[in-house]
Amino acid sequence: MSSSTAQQQTDTSALWNDRHPQRRRTDTPATLPTDDVDRPFTTTTGFSLPKLEGYSSVDVETARLAGRMSAASVSPKEHADLLRERQHLLDKMFDGSLTRSQRARLEYVRWSLDRIEDSKHGLHLDMLDNAVQAYERLSDDLTSLKAEFQRHTRR
Repeated sequence: MSSSTAQQQTDTSALWNDRHPQRRRTDTPATLPTDDVDRPFTTTTGFSLPKLEGYSSVDVETARLAGRMSAASVSPKEHADLLRERQHLLDKMFDGSLTRSQRARLEYVRWSLDRIEDSKHGLHLDMLDNAVQAYERLSDDLTSLKAEFQRHTRR
């Protein structure tokens, strides 16, 4: 690696660390495994990928809530437009005339509609999922307790 590339990489890491002090990044580039050798992943600009360690569940929850708030701000007209566009693209897909760029657009529209749907119902589904997990843990605990009772009564 040339000294200018190494300097650029150090500058990039310093900039990242200044903007994100809670997620400090090392100057070592990320590596992608290959068949023979692990080579550092860098670009011609010397940019290296940040390490994605240390994200807490709070960070994940905050990102999820921010996404839901953003999707909830979509107007009913925008939502209706996305639904119409999805239907138009699906019609093209089923008649076999969907182009590659239209297929990508269809995936984006579907993703956007999923985000809008999640903003409406995601919190309730998360609560339901948490309740189901709690009942599953209770069931496991009761099964263990029953097995423990049976083990002690057979003596």
